[in-house]
Amino acid sequence: MRKTTQAGKGLLYISLVAGFILAVAASFAIGYFWGGFKGTRDAYQSRFELDRELIVNVLRKDSAFANIEIHSDFHGYGQLTGEVATEEQYYSLRTLLIEAVGTKYTEHLIGAIRVRKRG
Repeated sequence: MRKTTQAGKGLLYISLVAGFILAVAASFAIGYFWGGFKGTRDAYQSRFELDRELIVNVLRKDSAFANIEIHSDFHGYGQLTGEVATEEQYYSLRTLLIEAVGTKYTEHLIGAIRVRKRG
């Protein structure tokens, strides 16, 4: 039968304590980064929900925008999809959105809007 020495017990104790400290540190790091990611995404989603009504009001201003739909993308931003009949309607939509939500957000919003091809 093998006897555990005092040194062996000390090494076991140190290993358990070190393992516990590493587990707590890893849990903290994972929680910290996940919380930051989730909080940022929720903040963007909240921004989209606040801006949604402004965007809907812009789309209601002209029947030319009837084929345009608003969606939330995976980042929490809004994304408009669909098409307009002319470039004039596209630029009118762009101008109205800039007035409502600003230039930077508008460029993201209208990225998927297409002008219907003639012919």
